[in-house]
Amino acid sequence: HLRELRMTSIPLEEIKIDNMTNVDINKILFALIVKSELSETEPLADIIYRKTGGNALLVIEFIKYLWDEGLLWFSFRQRRWQWDNKTLESKSVFKNAAGGC
Repeated sequence: HLRELRMTSIPLEEIKIDNMTNVDINKILFALIVKSELSETEPLADIIYRKTGGNALLVIEFIKYLWDEGLLWFSFRQRRWQWDNKTLESKSVFKNAAGGC
């Protein structure tokens, strides 16, 4: 589709987005999950990085997938976000953004 758009008179501007690092993902998770220490979200950030390769779109889609599947949840009793690293590790790697896990 991009090739077809280039052949039109529509002005295009391409924007390159580099892959995110583990640190980038961890900072986003820390801000979203509101943990008291940055190190608390590192295991989740590492899993997400390995599953997505740091692709920004896939990172967001994978976090949505975790929420939708109940793999990332808020415990009202403990007043904190929770996840199970072993369960997340067992999930298949993203094939593409549209295909899910």
